[in-house]
Amino acid sequence: MTELAATSVRQINLYNASLIPTREVFSARLIVTWVVIAALAMAGVGWWALLEKRSVSRQVANQLSQQAANIARTSVVGADGEALPTPQQVEAIRQSLRSKQALLETRRATRDFLTRGLASEKGGPTALMRLIATTLPPQLWLTELRVNGKQVTIAGKTLEPSAVNLWLDRLRVSGYLIETQMPTMRVERLESTAPVAPGAPLVYTFNVAAGLSSPFADEGATP
Repeated sequence: MTELAATSVRQINLYNASLIPTREVFSARLIVTWVVIAALAMAGVGWWALLEKRSVSRQVANQLSQQAANIARTSVVGADGEALPTPQQVEAIRQSLRSKQALLETRRATRDFLTRGLASEKGGPTALMRLIATTLPPQLWLTELRVNGKQVTIAGKTLEPSAVNLWLDRLRVSGYLIETQMPTMRVERLESTAPVAPGAPLVYTFNVAAGLSSPFADEGATP
């Protein structure tokens, strides 16, 4: 029994010298050698970069000097010794001035358009309402005020038709109306279907149409 157990047990040797990694030997001399090589390589790259920089600088300086020489040859010198502008420069300046002039005219037109009808001494809804309030006689009361561009139409009622003529004269001398266009006026008696008490004053309707010296910005506006 013992012999069978001894024969069944076998020893397996897995040692192999080729599997052992080789040891790298780093000596101080080897390290210094690689450091010197790296330093020389860096010095070489720096020297090459310096040479390239000087070459590019020389090329840029040559180009600038050539451009200056070309400008000096093509420019005309005036009596004071200063270089006069070239025809191309003169045309560019003219084009710039034309553009600025056109822009200025556009802004002026926009300003005039926006300021039309705004409040002023003799223009706009505010001035019109102020004029009516300061010149309207107490015998008149208004029922309608309409403005269409340069035309103003005023309607109202009164107990004294002569007060309408007085008020129209005040409007003429105010300067708010066009002097070359005479205002039109229509006065009519207001007929009433209801019984009128004896001695009751008569009521008249009037309608005045005139031209404005300063038109409103909004055509068909009603202040």
